[in-house]
Amino acid sequence: MVKNNNILCNVTECKFNDKNQNCTLEQIKITKHEAIAKNIESTDCASFQSMK
Repeated sequence: MVKNNNILCNVTECKFNDKNQNCTLEQIKITKHEAIAKNIESTDCASFQSMK
C-alpha cells in the first residue's frame, strides 16, 4: 500500500493505516452521528476497516 500524505490518521487498528500516521486510501468517506455535527465527536471516518 502506498501512503497518502494528504490523509493523516492515527487509527492503527485500521487496515488502511501505514503505521506512520498516514492513510493508504486515495480518498476517504466521513460520516456524522447527528443531524447537525457540532464537534469532532459527531464525525467519523466511514472508510475504516478492521485489521481482522
